[in-house]
Amino acid sequence: MEFPFLHDLCVYKKFLSHVQQHVVSNLMMEGYQILTKYAKYSPTQEVAISMETLDAQLERAIKHGLSKCRKLRTGKIPFSGLFKKL
Repeated sequence: MEFPFLHDLCVYKKFLSHVQQHVVSNLMMEGYQILTKYAKYSPTQEVAISMETLDAQLERAIKHGLSKCRKLRTGKIPFSGLFKKL
């Protein structure tokens, strides 16, 4: 997944902050630590469901970060004098 607007350092830090906030508030790291204890090559159905749930939560965290990190501020820059004359 490529996000070209995240090349701006300020926007990237804001994105990471929001994703981190979402991960911490949903206790996702604890879930990953528990899963690493029980993960095997062929996981049980319970572990596979838990893995899918955590993956869906991570996807929601990324979408949350994307929605919060970049807002278009249209109308905030005044028009140039030449444009006003036209």
